This record gives sequence, structure tokens and C-alpha cells, in this order.
Amino acid sequence: MRLSTFALMSFAFVLATVGACSRPTRSDIASEPSSTPSPPTLSSNAPPTAQALTPSSDAPSATIAPSVAAPEPSGAALVPQNREPWPFKHWNRAEVLLFNRGKVFDLFRYHAYDDQHGWSPTVTNRKRLTKAQALEVMQFIVTDEGDVRVSACPEPEHAVVFFDGNTPVGNVNVSFACGDILLWPKWDPEEQEDEESARQQRQRLVHKKTLQKWERFFRSVGHSIEAPR
Repeated sequence: MRLSTFALMSFAFVLATVGACSRPTRSDIASEPSSTPSPPTLSSNAPPTAQALTPSSDAPSATIAPSVAAPEPSGAALVPQNREPWPFKHWNRAEVLLFNRGKVFDLFRYHAYDDQHGWSPTVTNRKRLTKAQALEVMQFIVTDEGDVRVSACPEPEHAVVFFDGNTPVGNVNVSFACGDILLWPKWDPEEQEDEESARQQRQRLVHKKTLQKWERFFRSVGHSIEAPR
């Protein structure tokens, strides 16, 4: 009986020893993964995530906005904005002169110069105007809104020609005998000569004063109004 009791006690001791060896130590428990996952870290070789591709508030956006088509120009915008006023070209000097005086029926011209005939062969008494005088003439033309036709057979004898260097670019030709004021080039190239425009109607109301201005001007530069007999 004592032997059996001793054997049982020995067997129980062996079981207790084996069970103690199979338990994990505290260092083993500390090395086990935690139930709460840690935030992932990006390695240098890993592709960037969507968050990493989002630009910061200071960085320019990589999105290219679609181009917006420009609006079609209106009718007024089709007119060149840098076009010179009459005579529609740059000018830097002017001359006053006489032409068509005397018996020049076969040499008669409506303009002292134009791009179709060139210079009138009857031009005389050319005088260079000062800058102030040239601007005064230009002011006459602008105020009067250009050329004035009041007769069927104008006979201009007085003219002012505007130049760019030595090239004529425009002129105003005055007929005191008939009252016409002719421009080359025309004030309004699209205006029909056989139609009386609103501009021409306004001109007729001040026509007498207009001629008086031109008469004073030509006399001031030494050109007589009356043709020699």
C-alpha cells in the first residue's frame, strides 16, 4: 500500500513539471502581436497612396482646365482698332498749293493729287505749312465731317496736301466758285455719290460758315481766292 501511494505521488509530480514547462513566459507574451493594428508605414520602395498624391494647399493643381473658346467679335470689333483717322495713313507734314488756274480745260483735275492720276500738271505756288497750320486744316476737315458736294461741276483751285515724308497720302481741294470741298481719299469710301446722306444734310446747314473758314485760311497763307483774269 505504501508503495502504491509513493508511485502516485511521483506521477503527479511529473505531470506538474511538464505543465509548467509548456506555459509561455512573459517575454513570449510581450512579443505576441497586439489586437490593435498599428498605422502602416510607407517604405521608400512602396507606391504612394491616394493620400500622398493629393496636392497641398500651396501646390498648383495638376488638373488642366479646358480652354474656353473666345467669343465671336461684334460688328464694331471687326473694324481695325489701330487704323489711322482720315486720310487713313500716317502723315508728318503738309503743303498748301494752287492748281487748275488759267485755261487748263484739257488738264483739269478734281484733286491736286490722287492715286489714279498722280500730280495735277497745273500745280503752282507750293508752300510748306507749319505744324499748327496743318493741324488747323485737319481740324476743319474733322469738324466739317469730310468732303462736301454742292454742285454738279466743281472747279477746285485751292488745296492742302498731306505727306508721309515725300509721299502724298491725302488732300483737301476747295472750289470757292462752286462751293465744293473734295477729299482724296474720300471721307467715307462706302458712301454713294448719288445718295444724300445724313452727314451731307448736316454739312449743308453750316456750308456758308465752312467756306468762310477755308477762305480765311488760304488768305492767311498768301493765296488769293479770286482767280487771275
